[in-house]
Amino acid sequence: MSALAARQYRMRALGLEHADLAAAHRAFLTGESGQPQMPAVIMGLAETHFYRGEKQAALKYLNQAIVNRPKDAHLIHLRGATLTSLGSLRKGTAELRLAVSLQPHHLEARRRLLEQLYLFGDAASSSVHEEWFLSHRPVDLAASRSCGLAWMMISTESRNERATTAAVRLLKALPQRFPDEWEGWYLVAGMYARQRQHAQAESAFTQALALLNGDVSPYRIYRYRATVRQLAEDWTGGLTDADRSIQHEPLSALACEDYNRSLQNLGRGNETGQAARKFQGLVKLYELHRKLDLKPANGELWQRHAQHLVKMGWNDWAFDSFDRAETLLPDSWEPISGKAAVLLAEGQYQAAIVKCNRAIARGAGRSAWSIRGDAWLALKKPTEALRDFERAMRLDDAVATAWLLLAKQRITAKDRKGAEEATREALRISPTRRDEAERLLRRTTSN
Repeated sequence: MSALAARQYRMRALGLEHADLAAAHRAFLTGESGQPQMPAVIMGLAETHFYRGEKQAALKYLNQAIVNRPKDAHLIHLRGATLTSLGSLRKGTAELRLAVSLQPHHLEARRRLLEQLYLFGDAASSSVHEEWFLSHRPVDLAASRSCGLAWMMISTESRNERATTAAVRLLKALPQRFPDEWEGWYLVAGMYARQRQHAQAESAFTQALALLNGDVSPYRIYRYRATVRQLAEDWTGGLTDADRSIQHEPLSALACEDYNRSLQNLGRGNETGQAARKFQGLVKLYELHRKLDLKPANGELWQRHAQHLVKMGWNDWAFDSFDRAETLLPDSWEPISGKAAVLLAEGQYQAAIVKCNRAIARGAGRSAWSIRGDAWLALKKPTEALRDFERAMRLDDAVATAWLLLAKQRITAKDRKGAEEATREALRISPTRRDEAERLLRRTTSN
């Protein structure tokens, strides 16, 4: 079996290709070469069972895999974790120690070892690993991994006071050691929030936002800062942050609840203005999202979801929902027409025309003709635009604009009679544009 094939089988078994475990097993056990006991296959099975929580099966294959790879720190770490979860604490801890000695930068192995040392009350050994986390930043891993480990350790506070103390030390040290890394500020802000130190939490969240790079969504930081501000009864700040978090994650029910809570506490729950309309739109979006959770294969729901997102102004999100609707409604033209409208709004006129062509081929109604007409007009092709506007039965200002553009093009082509006809058509549709039309007619006279 090739290394690539082994990796593909491992991915399938881990569920990354959504294959069921039995099918993944058959893939492993048959293999390309027909040799089911190859090391790559056994290693893949071991990881499969481990990450699926099937401990006994994981241990069986981990034992076999380690025979072939006796110094593989990752496999030894998995076996140590499996043994501890099965209750063999000392054997598991010994395996974790071995994994760390083989690969000192294996953060998961070191974290799991530290948790076991806390359970055994081994203060001397645990302090060594605490200091390692405090002082060492692996060159091959982002600071976020180190921060993540500290966050995972703080989750043990209900079981071990020493773990809590160590986690607080780690978290407080992160912004000092890595002042330019947003992850450290973000995690220490979470620690302050848990300790109800709202001012310190807000300050740290603000610093994290200032350091955030463009590849990371600020949704969570805004949402958590909104919660902190609400706990401090800063309802205006909470409303602002909830609004910002919704902009980055329109499907967040929690952000929607934050927004509503601030609105109510500001005494603005019964408003009929823009804020209230926005909230009503979010409520409807939340309801659609809940329905989709229950019926994720309902194409019509996805279509409604997409249309509502467009109405709310979230075109990027809407495009994804139109995609799902199109997949689930293969005979419908509406999702394609919806995507065309999004593309038109984003200025992708040629792409919008392509989508309209597909929708029209499926029997689309006047909306697709109308969208395509707008796209032709944006591309300064009034003849094509007017043809589509006629099919869409439109008689609005856009049609008048198309006639005036056609008149200008005819003037350039020295077609005086055609220009006059076009300007008269524009006037017939939109009398309020008489001055513009008459200027064009005077140009035809002067020419």
